[in-house]
Amino acid sequence: MHSGTDKPAGICQPHSSQRLYVAARFLNNVRVRCKPGCEDSFIAVTEQWVNPDGMFDAYWAKTGQRSYCFVGLWESEEKLVAARPLMIEHLNAVRDFLEELSTDLGVTDPVSGPVVTHKP
Repeated sequence: MHSGTDKPAGICQPHSSQRLYVAARFLNNVRVRCKPGCEDSFIAVTEQWVNPDGMFDAYWAKTGQRSYCFVGLWESEEKLVAARPLMIEHLNAVRDFLEELSTDLGVTDPVSGPVVTHKP
């Protein structure tokens, strides 16, 4: 995507503060469902998460009864791939709080991909 400037893709235009904001180029999303009575423990552990190198932001949203969705915003696919061991370590810390979504998925429904549009 070329904006008519020499700025590389992924850099937003300066806002009134004249700071440049770097937009995420890649994101991952994970859907989970907590076992009954485990939501508080799940949230307590996820609040301890420290964003790995290359992850700009991390969000958990409550999407239904005991259902949650994670969205991570990343500098690049390479940074996400490099952080997978940390994400698996985190999953192992919360795995006992999660309900199996299906026999095919297990306790998570993960997806990831490059950002195709961005609206700051």
